[in-house]
Amino acid sequence: MRPTNTSKQDPLIQLMTAFPGGIERQEAAGQSELVHSESLPSDCNDKAALEAAGVKFGEPYADDPLFCPVTLPEGWKKVGADHAMYSYLLDAKGRRRAEIFYKAAFYDRRADMRVKGRYSYSSWEKGSDDEHARCVAKDGDTVIQEFGEAAGYDERRALAEKAEAWLTEHFPDWKSVATYWD
Repeated sequence: MRPTNTSKQDPLIQLMTAFPGGIERQEAAGQSELVHSESLPSDCNDKAALEAAGVKFGEPYADDPLFCPVTLPEGWKKVGADHAMYSYLLDAKGRRRAEIFYKAAFYDRRADMRVKGRYSYSSWEKGSDDEHARCVAKDGDTVIQEFGEAAGYDERRALAEKAEAWLTEHFPDWKSVATYWD
């Protein structure tokens, strides 16, 4: 099974999709089809890192080059996110190895996948109020170091530089999507 190519659907179905809630239903159906298929987006920022981890990519489908067939390593799976246009590729330990974007709407259908490194930082975490954001270093989704809160761009950038320096000190290859996984 693979995702339906909604851009090639019958025009009557496309018209019916335009009714209130139709696009949202099409997006949700697209996410479900993707998660339950044996396919991933052909557009991927670092297939080599996933191949090194055991993911086997086939050639893009001739009639739908947006996707290609894949064989995932044992225990790996795709799961849907809270938003119908996003899904995640998880490894056997439940760690997010890639973020998948798939817009199934017939009028603007597109997909891509971005491989994630194990360590990262975010300067946009919820702060003490609506004006402030926290800057943190993460191991996957787990916060491993906090660097404070900031309200403005310059303050946020300064905290981000601290986070980058801390990650470089503790995990010199943190920017690589292929290192530190096992």
